[in-house]
Amino acid sequence: MLEFKLPDLGEGIHECEILSWHVQPGEVIAEDEPLVEVETDKAAMTLPSPGSGRIVSLAGEAGDTVLVGEVLAVIDTTGNGEPPASPAVAREKGAAPLA
Repeated sequence: MLEFKLPDLGEGIHECEILSWHVQPGEVIAEDEPLVEVETDKAAMTLPSPGSGRIVSLAGEAGDTVLVGEVLAVIDTTGNGEPPASPAVAREKGAAPLA
């Protein structure tokens, strides 16, 4: 699981407001795709996803304030949110066994 925390946006900014989410829990996102649009007292910006996977949870809704270092989203990066197949299932599907 990847916990994406609000990064330090520079210029002494300690918080931002969530304007809108570009995804919902359960959706799959690719690295660098738009994740969330936020606004500080200086500018609005879109933050990209730090990794690929299935969105597990999002912190807050439009209008909520988030502090630098707080978790914005949790992304399951282990097979896009699906549990790994057991070796028996992998053999049935013709996949190479895991080393």
